Amino acid sequence: MTGDEAVGGEEALRRNEKLATAGRLAATVAHEINNPLEAVTNLLYLARTEANSDQARSYIELAERELGRVSSIAKQTLAFHRDTGTRTPVALGSLLDEIIAGHRTRIDAAGVAINTSYAPDAVVLGSRAELIQLFANILSNALDALRGDGNRITVIARTEGSDAIVEIADTGSGIAAEHLPRIFDPFFTTKKHVGTGLGLWLSKEIAEKHSGRIEVFTSTAAGDHGTRFVLHFPLYSKN
Repeated sequence: MTGDEAVGGEEALRRNEKLATAGRLAATVAHEINNPLEAVTNLLYLARTEANSDQARSYIELAERELGRVSSIAKQTLAFHRDTGTRTPVALGSLLDEIIAGHRTRIDAAGVAINTSYAPDAVVLGSRAELIQLFANILSNALDALRGDGNRITVIARTEGSDAIVEIADTGSGIAAEHLPRIFDPFFTTKKHVGTGLGLWLSKEIAEKHSGRIEVFTSTAAGDHGTRFVLHFPLYSKN
């Protein structure tokens, strides 16, 4: 191989790496923007059915916040995870209720029961927009996992020592043992026609940016199946 051929091969490799990075960025943006856009569509539909009421105004306010998330997600992703966001105290209970409200149409259509329990002192220091991304991805995956009647999702925010803990558990089919080690890998997905395999990968990235960690407990056993995500974060303290 001549020197010119070697240089040409290196340039082609760099071009391919840049294209692969651009593809990952585009896929991440598309995946993460889709969730709040779906929520906005649902909220505006509900607002039309509740015209001239306080409930309609509430739906419209939620839709506006979701559109704000779209802008924030695009900026964050195109910055390729530069940590430029302002961090503020975030009450996890109200944040989780907001996410559930954004998925309400989908939850009701699927006949899913949502059980919640929030400790008022479960507060973390973080980016509200990023934490919404994180928990919305996990809740959306929980909804995808449910099949048939009698489905339930449990959402808990609690404290334990110096940790704030969020648990999101479903009674779905569970994660197969051979898939479990790869669920946080980018582009790994078991959803053949939907999903890009980026949701849990990005959720893990966001958790780690907030000095957090994610544990996963799952079972596929008949009569005792489901998945529970447990997320640990440093508990915010004013002192």
